[in-house]
Amino acid sequence: MEVHDEEAWDRAGCFWSLLRFSIGWTILYAIMGLAILAVALFSLLLFH
Repeated sequence: MEVHDEEAWDRAGCFWSLLRFSIGWTILYAIMGLAILAVALFSLLLFH
C-alpha cells in the first residue's frame, strides 16, 4: 500500500512539475511575443 501511494505521488509530482514547466515556457514565449510586437509598433510609429 505504501509503495503504491509513493508511486502515485511520484507520478503526480512529475505531472505537476511538467505542467509548471510548460506553463512557464508558455508565459515566457507570450511575454517575448508581446515585447517584439510592442517594439515593432513603436518603430512603425517612430519612423512614420
